[in-house]
Amino acid sequence: MNKTDIIKTNGLIYLLLIMAGLVTVSCQNVDAQKTMYVSGSIEGLPDGWIHMLDQQSNVIDSAITTNGSFDLSVANSKYPEPIYVSLDHFDSTGTKRMFNFKMSKLYNGRPWMTQYLLLEDGAHISGTLIDFTPKDFTLSQNIKLVYPTNKVKGTQNKVMNTLAFDFAGKWDEERVDSLKNIIKNNSHSYYVLYELKGNYGSLDDQQLEVLLNGFDKNLKKSSTFRDIERRIAIRVQKALSGSTVLLSLDGEKTHVIDTAKQLNMVILWASWCGPCRAEIPDLKDLYQQYAGNKDFRMVSVSLDREKANWTKAASQEDMPWEQLWITQEWMPYQQELFSFDGSMPTVLFTDSKGKIIQKFVGYDKESLVKYKQAITQHLKNL
Repeated sequence: MNKTDIIKTNGLIYLLLIMAGLVTVSCQNVDAQKTMYVSGSIEGLPDGWIHMLDQQSNVIDSAITTNGSFDLSVANSKYPEPIYVSLDHFDSTGTKRMFNFKMSKLYNGRPWMTQYLLLEDGAHISGTLIDFTPKDFTLSQNIKLVYPTNKVKGTQNKVMNTLAFDFAGKWDEERVDSLKNIIKNNSHSYYVLYELKGNYGSLDDQQLEVLLNGFDKNLKKSSTFRDIERRIAIRVQKALSGSTVLLSLDGEKTHVIDTAKQLNMVILWASWCGPCRAEIPDLKDLYQQYAGNKDFRMVSVSLDREKANWTKAASQEDMPWEQLWITQEWMPYQQELFSFDGSMPTVLFTDSKGKIIQKFVGYDKESLVKYKQAITQHLKNL
């Protein structure tokens, strides 16, 4: 058999295999269905390497950057629903650039930036790269914070980056109606679902039922949606109340809520949280002003996993109000107890039964003023 006959024979066999369904054609198209691609074309991004990391700082993909362009990819099967990812870039000099992204979301009433984008197929990052340094923040010489001038493109990221809504604010009928309309217009949005999960503790069952019903059928099948439903079912048993007890520095079980006080201020913090410790001097000023008020009580609750880290930090900071630690028994129920979304510091104002009246997330120079305004307002309304 000559070469031409071999080619004809092999071609015939291949055609028969295709007809029998034993060979898959257009392999690239099949792979595309199984892979999520994240790309970038950013002016001012040096040549080097870019890493995509999950929220535990594990690298899930890396790529070379050339002339500001890069392509990252992840298997669809690894992440059934979008996760938050971050980007770190290293150039030839070893300089590390940590990406941030512009948002319309409000933080304490102001727009902010985030280090995360949502992992989704087709996410694209573009614009000009800008260096920035936050106020009162010092970076090592080989580390830069950067952001691209354009918002991240993508179906999920568009909602995340353009939605101007403060999920951490006080919930009333008007705000619930606003969120209901947001969900109606963005029923496919995992970002809105994630934010609702992070703040569901501030909403009652009826409000949550109305909001959850607005999501589309695909999101209702997601593990996040089912987890919210599960947590709603158990939160009655785990909700903060006058009977909730945690461990004090003396090793005694102590009530988080003083039922004899009309207003309780619960401060969630941790030894490793820089902003938490930065606000302690302001909290000491607050304590000095209100310590004698018979209707007011302050208590700090450490979310440190290691008791020794808590006791050491509490000793260093020497806070004169009650100090408690969340034990392993309660650790899985931080959200049910405190409407905790993972942000620290978090400050809660509750009534004598443990019902959350107002919630503050994060710390800045205006926090003390806001706390005083909240105390004055709530004590006046008692």
